[in-house]
Amino acid sequence: MRDVLVIAFDSLRRDHGLMVHELRSFMQASRWYANALSAGTATPQSVAGMLFGGSHLLVYEDGVFSLAPQARSLVELLPSEYSSGFFTGNDMLSKFSMLHRGFESVWTPQLTGPFCPVAGIQTLHHARAWWTTAKSPRFCYLHFFEPHAPYTTPIDRPASSPGLAGGYMQKQMTQDDYAYMAARALVHARVVVPPLLQAAIQMVEDDTVIVVTSDHGQAFGEKGVCAHGPNLTRKNMVDSYDLSWQLPVVRCVPFAIRIPGETSNQVTGPACLSWLGKYLAPYIGIPPANDEERTVIEQLTALGYFA
Repeated sequence: MRDVLVIAFDSLRRDHGLMVHELRSFMQASRWYANALSAGTATPQSVAGMLFGGSHLLVYEDGVFSLAPQARSLVELLPSEYSSGFFTGNDMLSKFSMLHRGFESVWTPQLTGPFCPVAGIQTLHHARAWWTTAKSPRFCYLHFFEPHAPYTTPIDRPASSPGLAGGYMQKQMTQDDYAYMAARALVHARVVVPPLLQAAIQMVEDDTVIVVTSDHGQAFGEKGVCAHGPNLTRKNMVDSYDLSWQLPVVRCVPFAIRIPGETSNQVTGPACLSWLGKYLAPYIGIPPANDEERTVIEQLTALGYFA
């Protein structure tokens, strides 16, 4: 059994991730899944898919996401020797959602408004404090709201469509407007990701298994869509809002596992984060999935990718 650190950068699409030098270097020195798909296209669905596995894990009632009764957490499957910590800067993953279920130690922002994420360094501070005192073996899920693309801020130059750039459809925006937002998001990622990635890696010991990925990507004008959006787990909203879940830029995310002592390699076959446990099974003492290729296809089908 090994210490495991899972680092998830919110809304980081694969092509942007490859253009962040430090992140690309990490992937190339690891087991790099070059064709990985997110477990969902909005943060609660993605995290539920990563940590609980399968599809339709969330119940959405009265404006609140909560886990479905049948959901089974990866952390709940860990051997009893593990210490476990859950740290996120996104209040969408706060305790009301139950996405922390099974973790011994949990830190999420206090809900002081409808949406109040915090800076990555604050989230890292709480994770570091836990890591230095927790007993090994440790399993840590560390979710940075940064470097979430800045689509919820007004466009910095006059645009043909007023308001925020976070809507699912911005019909009056030009391709230049979309390109501007994409460029700004990439610059933001290049500034924010490297120091957080470096500090998180420095937090752990050299023999720690480290996963780096994202919950979902982000659309910047592809098919007229800006932002990401819900997937089929929000059944009552599919027809009117589910405009972007099929977009490759939203589905495709960076995904790499650094296993100290193992040779780096690139995995070109399909991969899906709909149950992270099957990729970590050899290192955390849980039974591996049988027939891996079939399992991946079944997961993708259940998530609607082949619909």
